[in-house]
Amino acid sequence: MYGTTSSIYISFAADHMLDSGGVAGVPVAATPAVVFVVYGVFGLVGLLAGRVRAMIGLPRLLRLLMMAGALSVALVAFAPGSWLGLIPSAGLQGVQVMMTSAVLAFWSERLFPLLPSFSFTAALLAMAGGSILGPAIAGVVADAYGAGTMFLGAATLPAATALLLRDRHAVEQPLRGALMARP
Repeated sequence: MYGTTSSIYISFAADHMLDSGGVAGVPVAATPAVVFVVYGVFGLVGLLAGRVRAMIGLPRLLRLLMMAGALSVALVAFAPGSWLGLIPSAGLQGVQVMMTSAVLAFWSERLFPLLPSFSFTAALLAMAGGSILGPAIAGVVADAYGAGTMFLGAATLPAATALLLRDRHAVEQPLRGALMARP
């Protein structure tokens, strides 16, 4: 869901905000730049991913990140032409992307401690699949039903993931018998 949702956001959110007239006080053409500046500044929170995980635990952190992604995408549908939509939307997306990236790095290392680069690469490949399929499907949905509907549909993916995620899914112990020895 991470790759799918984040790539839909990167592919369509700034353009949708631009097409919705931008935000007050900024030239309309500068809207995408504002989106990505906010995204980047808030993304610096990703540096705290390990500390937040230590405080609240991995399952709760994953749920919060999925809900941040869902809310971020939903705000594009509900308030694309306002500061109250742009700042929380881009900010939450920046936090979600950077913190989830950090989680993938340390989580894959914990699951496969003897093959950390292999396991992280596997996680990135799964994310890449969603990053390719997500925007392709989202583009078809947006053309058929409108961008607002597409963003709301995309928001349901991480929201459902957050609701379905159980503590047992966020294992932080090395997986037994799963590529544990070096070749």
